[in-house]
Amino acid sequence: MHEPVTVTWRPNLADFRYAISKGWWGTPERMFRSAFLFFVIPGAVFGFLIGELYPSLDARLVSGAAFGLVCGVFISVAVNWWLARQLLRKARRKGDVQQITLNDEGIERVLRDTHVKHAWTGISRVEEDERLFILYGASGPVATLEKSGIASRDQLLRVRGFLAARKPGRYLKGAAP
Repeated sequence: MHEPVTVTWRPNLADFRYAISKGWWGTPERMFRSAFLFFVIPGAVFGFLIGELYPSLDARLVSGAAFGLVCGVFISVAVNWWLARQLLRKARRKGDVQQITLNDEGIERVLRDTHVKHAWTGISRVEEDERLFILYGASGPVATLEKSGIASRDQLLRVRGFLAARKPGRYLKGAAP
């Protein structure tokens, strides 16, 4: 039995932007999917449509590739920023500070009007990276614990130890919050 660990997290733009990027580019499958959706499809459609003006295959390929590159960069940067701002606004309406508690039953996130619990039985593994802990269920991510809410190195070690004692996964060694 471990003593419960509570982390106080304040929603912020950097964490939301990172989470969106992680969702878009975090695994090889997601990288392929995002590159295809953000770069290839817009470029191919533009190249096809520009064929009406420029029947040359070279012109269509170059203009399609250029448009795909611009579109992909725009979506990756500007849309990421816009989505993060929307999420931050929504999170602040629900309650600015969130209490995330790890206890023997599971992980619990408490906001002003929302109370979310995930039992340990629903969590199969944990992955830690430099910014957060991601808790996975059978079908994908179910919860996160943002390191920006961890107050000290001692608390980080307690959180990491608490999670590692309950679930297998990939944990960083000795990284500071």
